[in-house]
Amino acid sequence: MDGRSGAAAAAGARSELRIRRKVFHLALGTAFILLFLGDRDIRWPLFLVLFLGLALSYVQGRWPLRPLKWLLDRYDKRSDHVPGQGPITFFLGCLVAWSLFPHDAALGAMVVLTFGDPFAYLAGTLLGGWKLPWNDNKTWAGTAGFLLVPVCILVPLMGPVIGLLLPLAGAVVESLDLPKALVMDDNVTVPIATGALGALLLGSFPGL
Repeated sequence: MDGRSGAAAAAGARSELRIRRKVFHLALGTAFILLFLGDRDIRWPLFLVLFLGLALSYVQGRWPLRPLKWLLDRYDKRSDHVPGQGPITFFLGCLVAWSLFPHDAALGAMVVLTFGDPFAYLAGTLLGGWKLPWNDNKTWAGTAGFLLVPVCILVPLMGPVIGLLLPLAGAVVESLDLPKALVMDDNVTVPIATGALGALLLGSFPGL
């Protein structure tokens, strides 16, 4: 295999990994939203799942388990700080929003988190184009993709003001080049920012 063929194969493998991650992200987020909308409050069992995930991540980082390594190799980003960082931070972000914010604000946060990032990746990959002035790893097309689906879901549910402002806040936070720390993962920062804004707007302007 020559250099160009090897580079193309590596790029294809990275693209396949990202697609798998985005599909998993959508599936996990949709499951969270359905559980949130259900009749029973099951946050504590989900916190237990998060705790078990953290324990497994700790063990995997020190004494790798072969079956878990096989799974993580197919879903983890190479830049992740800990094994299973994506699902762990997703659980954390959703559970923090669920626990801290009023119902509609928490729902908005979960919708933005679930649908924003995958469609940002899709739009950014397919359309490319101009980079954001403050982050050359992001594009305007990706930011527009981040906004599109959450806006289409939230405007009919929450009205045009909140339905536009929550995805916009999420898109701004997601576009920032924040320090590479576990708690600064956008799976955590996006739902906290959007949930806090939703709580503020709903509390201050209940007629919105």
